[in-house]
Amino acid sequence: MPFTSPFPSLDIPKVNLLSYLFPEDENRLNGPIWIDAKDPAHHLTSKTMLHWTKRLAL
Repeated sequence: MPFTSPFPSLDIPKVNLLSYLFPEDENRLNGPIWIDAKDPAHHLTSKTMLHWTKRLAL
């Protein structure tokens, strides 16, 4: 017996995760999106996060 959700269906875009999070048509922000609490000099920007994600994928 199938169960249905009481919540409405979600509209999930048909695009890969990197393209969804880092669209090509938008300028990459150079402001930090993650800052290390112990050492604020260690931080990640959108550009560096995309770079490290692609390196991990290789």
